[in-house]
Amino acid sequence: KIIPPRETMPVKSFLLLSNPKKSNNIGPLLRCASAFAVERVVLVGFSQFSVAGSHGADKHISTISFTTFQSAVEYLKHDQGVCEIVGVLAGCGAGFNECEVITSADEMTKVTTLAKKTSKIPSAGRLPLSVPVTDRCFHGDTCFLVSKCPKGIPHCEAAYCDSFIHVPSRLSDVRLLDDVS
Repeated sequence: KIIPPRETMPVKSFLLLSNPKKSNNIGPLLRCASAFAVERVVLVGFSQFSVAGSHGADKHISTISFTTFQSAVEYLKHDQGVCEIVGVLAGCGAGFNECEVITSADEMTKVTTLAKKTSKIPSAGRLPLSVPVTDRCFHGDTCFLVSKCPKGIPHCEAAYCDSFIHVPSRLSDVRLLDDVS
């Protein structure tokens, strides 16, 4: 006797991005979002943006814009049923599976980034550990927050994250951000 598979709702993923100016090019990110079957790209800031580099993916993925991260997160969690907002951080270097998520002490450029688990880098605040994306299971609808900031996720955005992941690096000489403080 063959038992039919249980019917389950497909899990949805969302992408949360800052869009600080009208001419911001998010085309390549739309292309990646489309390739990973992201349900919707949620923008914070301007509703207009450039799609150069999307290679037509912009026609296959929906976007919605909000003026604040607070309103975007409320939409995701209350209207879309997102269980968790996950911050995607830069790689942590070879041999580091669990990395500390730290917030730099400099108020002018306050960012959330990774450091070695035993780091002595001065920090304004310690957050949960970041785990490699390859070791992480996702349950339920999930939103991934990605930043174009090269030093990490701006702290005002990272504050909305429930957890953090990173792509582990296999390079032996990867430098972690020495100038976090």
